[in-house]
Amino acid sequence: MEPKRVVATEIADSTLWLRLERPDALGAISLDVVAELQAGLDLAEAREDICSVVLTSTGRAFSAGADLKAIKEGGSSNDFRAVFGRLLDRIEAFDKPVIAAVNGVALAGGLELILACDVVIAAESARIGDGHSNYGLLPGGGASVRLPRLIGRNRALEMFYSGDLYPAEQLREWGLINRVVPDAELLDEARRFASGLARKSPLGLAR
Repeated sequence: MEPKRVVATEIADSTLWLRLERPDALGAISLDVVAELQAGLDLAEAREDICSVVLTSTGRAFSAGADLKAIKEGGSSNDFRAVFGRLLDRIEAFDKPVIAAVNGVALAGGLELILACDVVIAAESARIGDGHSNYGLLPGGGASVRLPRLIGRNRALEMFYSGDLYPAEQLREWGLINRVVPDAELLDEARRFASGLARKSPLGLAR
């Protein structure tokens, strides 16, 4: 039997949608999730008709971070950090815009995914934080560099030290989020923004 996919892939209006399909696990990130996200980026890279990528999740969370149980079963935490780090670096350097549509909670690895994206659109109910300090861990995917770059050193340290979840509107004011919209409008807003990119010059969108 073919294993159940953990990332749904859909192409619509020149946009590739990548949806984390682990609602019962709150969008937790496993090695399988990373592999399927990489495959999605391969598809976006290969097809000229795809102008942008939207990364989102099903269920009530964008991503609660790394799936520690699955990581333990599939290899060491160091292996996961290396594999996940390569994904984040690729998203950050990707030649087509990557948009995060953030629903619900985004914690630790979920925050790291957001930080690698070019544009972040969040639902009003979204709550985002680092959370590593709650478990005696350190960010392993570049957040210690990316977060201060976006919101400044002092605010980044507050997020790292506290481990708290912050409301979307506050993080918009801090510069981490571009737009905050009512929950019911999140995917429509991401779709509108991404569709507009299809009318732009690919050269102008590339980095």
